[in-house]
Amino acid sequence: MSKEKDIYNYKILVHQLIEEGNIIKATSIYDRVYRSHKENIELLYDMAMFYHEFVDPKRALELYSEIVELDGFEAGAYYGKAIIYDDLKDKEQAIFNYKQALEIDPDYYLAHLYLADIYDEVKQDDLVEIHLNKAIKSEPDNVLGYNHYGSFLESRNRDDEAMKMTLMALEVDPNHYLSLFNKAVLLKKKGQVQEAIEYYEQSIVSKPTYAYGYLNQAVLYKELGDYEKAYQVLTSAILNNPDVSVLYYNRAIMLVRLGKLAQASDDVAMSVDLSPSLKKYALIDIELKGIDLSKINKPSVK
Repeated sequence: MSKEKDIYNYKILVHQLIEEGNIIKATSIYDRVYRSHKENIELLYDMAMFYHEFVDPKRALELYSEIVELDGFEAGAYYGKAIIYDDLKDKEQAIFNYKQALEIDPDYYLAHLYLADIYDEVKQDDLVEIHLNKAIKSEPDNVLGYNHYGSFLESRNRDDEAMKMTLMALEVDPNHYLSLFNKAVLLKKKGQVQEAIEYYEQSIVSKPTYAYGYLNQAVLYKELGDYEKAYQVLTSAILNNPDVSVLYYNRAIMLVRLGKLAQASDDVAMSVDLSPSLKKYALIDIELKGIDLSKINKPSVK
């Protein structure tokens, strides 16, 4: 059996085990095939992505470094390292590796995109725009690039420019959840609340697991004084996103407005179970006045 066929068969088996949730056995098989195929770059990429997602990001970094040792022009290996360092909050190493990827492949659009995100975090706006423009230039129909640029411009209150980017994203994909969401944000800022609600609804339909569409829509209903509708929106959100703590927290606020204090107490307890950092806010939040905060320290049941 050729080495390529051997690796191919192992990969099919490993991916089947991943789908079954058997990560331990998948890891064992990967490690076994690695011992006799250490110089196969395709295998190393596959293993690095597997270790990053399921097992140990530091081992993934080692595997990407092995790829670079075998071929110093593998831009994808530097990009993979950058993503991991970004996840680990090591921004300096993330920037370094994104730049290394771009030296090898100046049109690596995802490297431009996520490097721009880091520069956005540290408020280096000129560099943000340089890399976002390069990302869009390298992928003219890239919805992700237009949305990132639109979000950046909106965050700097350059709303007319943000709307242009958002509309360009919608031209590429009229049903993309993030484009619809971004347009809703901009419509709200213009005072077009009903239109914003409609676009949030479209965003929700496009991606029911994107919690912020529901959350922002519920906030608008709250501002309109329609607490029952806000409660309904957040209930739908929780059905599709049962592990998002802020949904329970915000639904508790709506329940307080509706006079349902016992249910509100349960929701706050659930939100703190999911995100313990919310406890300090719940204890001082005047919007939760009247609920039984003693439930916060007791385990709740979904």
